Parts: sequence; structure tokens; C-alpha cells
Amino acid sequence: MVFSVIITSEMTGMYIIYEYKNTLVENFTRDSEKLNSIMVNRIDSYATERLVDVINFASDASFESAISLSNMQFSNMTNPELYIDKTDAVWTSVPQQEITPFMKALIDNQYSKQLRQISDSEDKLFNGKVYGEIFITNAYGVNVAETDKTSDYKQSDKVWWQEAKKNGVYIGGVELDNSSGNISFSVAKRMDDENGNFLGVTKAVVNIGQIINIIKIQMVPSSGMNPIEYELVDSDGHILYSTDNHEKPFSSNTESEYTNQMKDFSGHFMYTDPSSNEDYLVTYSHSHSSKVSPLFNWIFITKYKYSELLEPVTKLSNYMLWIIFSLVVSVSILVFIASNRIVKPIEVLQSAMTDYRNGKITEIKSTGSNEMNSLVEHFNEMIKAEEVSKIKVLESKNLYKGLFELGPDPIRISTLDLKTIEVNQSFLDKFGYSREEIIGKPIFETIEDSSRKVVESVLDKLREGEHVENIEMMHHRKDGTKIPVLLSLSLSRDQEGKPSGYIAIIKDVSEIHEARIRIHENEEKILNQYLKLRQIDELKDEFASMISHELTTPLFPIKFHAEMLKDPNIFGKLNKEQLNSINEIYENTIKLDKLISDILDVQKLEQMGLKFTKTNLRTDEFMGKIYDNSKAMMESKSIKFENSTKDKITINSDPDRLEQVISNLIKNAVDFVPENNGKIEICAKMDRDDHVKFYVKDNGIGIPKEKQGNLFKKFYQIDTSVKRKHRGSGLGLSICKGIIEGLGGKIWIESTEGLGTIAYFTIPKGDIT
Repeated sequence: MVFSVIITSEMTGMYIIYEYKNTLVENFTRDSEKLNSIMVNRIDSYATERLVDVINFASDASFESAISLSNMQFSNMTNPELYIDKTDAVWTSVPQQEITPFMKALIDNQYSKQLRQISDSEDKLFNGKVYGEIFITNAYGVNVAETDKTSDYKQSDKVWWQEAKKNGVYIGGVELDNSSGNISFSVAKRMDDENGNFLGVTKAVVNIGQIINIIKIQMVPSSGMNPIEYELVDSDGHILYSTDNHEKPFSSNTESEYTNQMKDFSGHFMYTDPSSNEDYLVTYSHSHSSKVSPLFNWIFITKYKYSELLEPVTKLSNYMLWIIFSLVVSVSILVFIASNRIVKPIEVLQSAMTDYRNGKITEIKSTGSNEMNSLVEHFNEMIKAEEVSKIKVLESKNLYKGLFELGPDPIRISTLDLKTIEVNQSFLDKFGYSREEIIGKPIFETIEDSSRKVVESVLDKLREGEHVENIEMMHHRKDGTKIPVLLSLSLSRDQEGKPSGYIAIIKDVSEIHEARIRIHENEEKILNQYLKLRQIDELKDEFASMISHELTTPLFPIKFHAEMLKDPNIFGKLNKEQLNSINEIYENTIKLDKLISDILDVQKLEQMGLKFTKTNLRTDEFMGKIYDNSKAMMESKSIKFENSTKDKITINSDPDRLEQVISNLIKNAVDFVPENNGKIEICAKMDRDDHVKFYVKDNGIGIPKEKQGNLFKKFYQIDTSVKRKHRGSGLGLSICKGIIEGLGGKIWIESTEGLGTIAYFTIPKGDIT
């Protein structure tokens, strides 16, 4: 009878231990997974906020003037690429710790200081280094402003610069940044002016040290158990952070066998270390931010030693085995000596174990033998251990509750039939309800009717096993104010793993929504302004065409009669005053005819209607012809005229238009060379890439540097005073530019005041037939 009682009690105790172990592991695993999910949501929020911050300050109009000025300076260079390559070579050759005067001037300009103010304010807000570096480049891909010395001066050959220019935004993966020396990820944003023209690119290097701080500050032991290790790894298995002090970012990878088990969004599995045969419980959660960029597919991992997790159960089992052994030995020795003294305490113990199995915990006080007292003492210790475990589970639940309430984004937990059962304080603050007004109500209490179908499709996807993250929809506050949001939804499960409801994380994106509306309104304004400008251009072209035609009609008879008056064989010989008057009329008709011709050419250029008649020609013969035609004029003005053309190059181009350009450049040179000792040189020679370079060089007064950028604009005059010495319409160089570009070439001016001017242009050789 006594042995039956002992065996029955011990079997009951082992069953209780078995159930206790399963419950302990299930509760612990579930709580750990929830904590992991909250952690990756915090990391996601931080990474997303940094992305939005970079986009915001990249749109700051205060930087536009600096970038525009930089772009203008580089566009005026003869060969900006050569200058950039040389500067970059010097830049990268300087040791990282050294700063040249050129670098210091760039780092200390007012826009760099403004960037540092932005960076410093973020550092103060987060009490740590947020950005490794922030810098802005112009359209040529070189730095205009930077918070600190970058590793390169030229950025246009970098993938991030090219992707940002092409797609608008670039988000890089986690890597070691050479300039800042930090483990970070980079965000780059294209910058445009108000007309949509490309200005440059802003890049910010976000230090993941703040993400590590989030983990250190927010992650606390789950259910009272200290994890063996926390890890943050990327999608390739690179370890970004580990509580193991020997693990540095990118210094090692997790085993593929280990990461291959993390396919679900969150979960757990048992893992056996092959080197030690130690069993571990591993819980994990994937980042939501992979929706923003696949490069943010981080995994937060918590690892526990399974033997430590089961330590309360192991102790209890050992106690029970010890109790069995003690009981068997004690009963065998004393069964015939003190059966009455032993049976009663055993019955008490049996009754207490039955109560324990039914959920009632009672401490036993024994008055039996020493052995029975020891047995009762161990049983009471087992009961106390169970109570401690329950307290730890409760503490874990309270911790989860605290993290839930402190979440920065609104969170709503609902049943499968879409009734709200819990919300956090952020939800109540955002939507203006009290807890009593929202608990028990359908989730559609805060969802706009226009978004009901979106919710239904989202629920269908969730039931089919798909992940639902960052779905755009409209919510509203209690007062009816509409709020655009991004909804991320996941299933909650009960202890058996069956779906029990939904967890919704709601992010307010009102600022982004309003920005879209403003962009749309601005696009409409720009379109209307463009249509008005097109209409003005059409009226201007019609007016120019009409005026040119009406002026040409009376001009021909004036010119014709002036020529006849000059001929003594037709109307007789004129006196000196009469001849001077006729010559004045004739010369001004020539000028007026040239002006009308220029206006018509400009009109054709603007309408893309200027025609070219191309033929094969030899550059030496062509330049010789121009030299012969201009030689007489040069001798009359005592100008030394020289043709330096040596190369005999055959090209396919329009000789009449080329002669028009060179003659115009020669005429400009004649107007500006000094009297008596003027010198003009013309030349055509082979240039690189199957192009031919022409130039007209003079020793004139030169052109001020600040005016050189406007030379090819219509109607531009270097000297705009009424008494200016050199007169003209200001259309010549504009027409030259249009002709050369129409022939597939490029034209530019190089000039120094007091030393003269060289006008260059290049054109392709063309298809020689």
C-alpha cells in the first residue's frame, strides 16, 4: 500500500514536471518573439525616420544657390572633367588626417557649416553620433559642401551618385564607410531646381551605432532569463552587432545552416552547436524595412542556452528522483518499524500533490520522521520554485506591456472578427479617443469608408500567409480629421499557435501626403506657365518673320538705286558731298540687310528650321579661300593677317555656313584689335575623336571674365553705353553658336583682358563619301 502511494505520487509529480516544462518553454518563446518584433519595429522606425530626414534637408532651397553657382563655374571651364580628375587625384593622395587649404575652404564654407548644424542637432537629440558624414555635390559630381573631409573629391563615378541621379533616391546597404570610419548605411537624394533641372546629389551616411544603442537600451532579459547572445545580422548573414565582445561588424558570418531556418517573418527553433553539442533556443524577427529597401532586411536574433532555460525543471526533476530514492530506502528500512508514523505523512504529501495537480498550492508541515521531513521540505521547495517561475512570467508580460505602451506609433490589437481589444497610448493620442470609447468597437471606427475595400484585401492576403506591410490608406480622428497612414498588419496566435486576432501598427504619413499634393499643384502651375511661354514664343516668331519680310521688301530698291547713283555713267558724276551721302546710304543698307538676315537665321535656329547643305571640302583650301577674301580688308586697316592652317583634312560639312561663322569671328576680331599694329590669325587643324578644330586669334583688348559667359546670348553687347565704339546687333555670336551646334560641334571663347581673344569651335569630320 505504502509503495503504491509512493509510486503513484511520483508518477503524478513527473507528469506535472513534464507539463510544467512545456508550458514554461512555450510561454518563454512567445514572449521572446514578441520582444524581438517590438525591437525590429523600433529599428525600422529609426531607419525610416533617417531616410525621411535626408529627403527633407536635401529639398532645402537654401542650398540651391550654392549648387547653381558651382554648376555655372564648372560649365564655364574649357575642360571641367580634366580639372575634376586632377583635383581628385591630389585630394586622394593626401593622408586622411591631413587637410589642405583647398579642403579647408570647402569644409568651412557657410553651407558646410549649415550641414554640420543639422548633424549636430541630430546628435544632441539622440545623444550620440547619428550621421557619419553629410555632403552635397553639384551636377558634375564634385563636393560643394561637406560636414567633414570625404575620402574623394569626385563622386560622379560612384554607383550611389549615378543611381540617385537616375532614380531620385538611393539607399545603400550596411557597410564600412571609408570617410567616416563608421559602420553605416548611406542615403542619397537627387536635387533639382524649381524647373526640374538636375542640380546635384545630397548624401548622408547614417551611423548604425544609434541602432546598436536602441538594442542596448531597450532589450532586457526575457522572463528573467539572461540570453547567451543578442545578434543583429543582415540578409547575407553578416553579423552587424553581437553582445559577444569578440564579434565586430562584418568580422564573421552566421552559419548558413543557422540562417536557413529563419524563413518566416518571426519564429523560433532549436539549434545544436556542432562544436560543443550544446542545445540553444533561438528566437528571431525580420525587419519590416525591407519594404523600403531590400538592403534593410535585417534579422534580430536572441539566443538562450536550453539547459539554463530548463534549469528550474531540471532541479525539480532531480529533487523528485532524490525523493523517490529516499522514499524507497526509507520505506524499505522502516516499513516494519514505524509504518504508522510514515503512512500518515505520505498521505498528507499525496493529498498536497493532488491539490498541486488541480492548481491549488499549499505548503506542507510534517511531524513525521526526519526522512519524511526532508521529503516534505523538498516538495515545498518545488512549490516555491513554481511560484517564482510564475512571478517571472508575469514580469515578462508586464515588460511586454510596457514596451507596447511606449511604442512611438499607434498599435491596435483586434479579434478575428475585427473587434478592438487593446490599443496603446500613442493610438489614443493620435486619434483622440479614450480607451473606453475604442475598446470593443469595430476597427472601422477610425478607418475611412473609402479604405474599407483596402482593409478587406489586406485581410485576405494575411489569411493566405502573405506579409502585409506599409499599405497606404486613410484613417480619421474622432473629430473627423482625415489622416493618411501606412498600415502594417500581422496575425497574433494563441498558445497552440492558432490565429487569435490581428496586430496593426499604424504610421502617420500626413507630411508626405501633403508634400505630394503640393508637388502636384506646383506641376500644374509649371505646366500653365510653360504653355504661356510657348504662346509668347510663337507670337514672337510670327512677329520676327513678318518684320523681316516687310523690311526686306523696300530694302532692295533702296540698295539698287544707291548703286545706280554711284555709277557716273547712269546719272552723271556726283560731287564729293553727294557721293559721301550715297555711300552712307549704301553702307547702311548693307548693314540693315545683314541685320535682317541675322534675325531670320535666329528665327530658323529657334524653330530648328535652319537647313544645312553638306559637301566634301579640304580644310587647307577652304581656309585659303577665306584668307584671300579677307586679305584686302586687312591691308586697308594695316592689320597683320596670318593663315596657320597646315593639315590637309577632308571633311563633310556645309561650307557656306562655316564661312559665315569664320567671317563673323574675323569681323569681331577686326573691330577689337588695336590700330596700326593689329594681328589676326586663323587656323584649322585635326582634333581628337575625329573632330576638326578651327580658331580665330587676335591681339585685341580682350573680354572681361565676368562677361564671357553671356557672349553667345542673343542681343548681348559687351559695351552697352550709348557712346560705345563697336556697334552691332548682338546676334552674330548667337547665330555662330546655333550653326556650329547644328553641325554637331561646340564653340567657345578664351580671353584675357589686355592680351587678346581666341574664338574656338570644333565640328565632326562627318561621313566622307
